[in-house]
Amino acid sequence: MILADAVPVPTDPAERLLPRQAAEYVRDRYRIRMTEGHLNQMRHQRRGPAYLRVGRWIIYRRTDLDLWVSEQTVRIKPEAG
Repeated sequence: MILADAVPVPTDPAERLLPRQAAEYVRDRYRIRMTEGHLNQMRHQRRGPAYLRVGRWIIYRRTDLDLWVSEQTVRIKPEAG
């Protein structure tokens, strides 16, 4: 059975990251304080970056981590004056 919105598991090993590796990627690339525990907590609360669950494995894609970081941007409207 194939779901219409199913996301394929990345075939490039460099694109597949386990939670520990995903936390390291975010820390190193964006200098954001991130741990595997933070990712686990956000996942439990249904927040944070998108991930894949393959059996009992949790897999993050680099592109999803990059997108999640970019979505954290807060835009401030200039005051009307």
